Amino acid sequence: MRAYIIPEQTNTNCLWEVTELPDPIPQSDEVLIEVKAVSINYRHLLAAKGYYKAALKLNCIPTSDGAGVVLAVGSDVTEFKVGDRVVAAFS
Repeated sequence: MRAYIIPEQTNTNCLWEVTELPDPIPQSDEVLIEVKAVSINYRHLLAAKGYYKAALKLNCIPTSDGAGVVLAVGSDVTEFKVGDRVVAAFS
């Protein structure tokens, strides 16, 4: 899958980096979502510039709010099914 990450070494010309990652496989209590829309918030810009270190790991995928379609569900998931449209909001 293609992903945009905040790399370990950033500069003001390139704050995000495009990379290829293995396709994820959901664990028993997870869902796999095909992301259709995602927002990048101001805190991601701060993180990329090195001003926001709280709870962010290097090489992270910067996302807070997003929407998509469920592609797969783990064996213990009962609230969602493949094809459901979902949204997640940072709070």
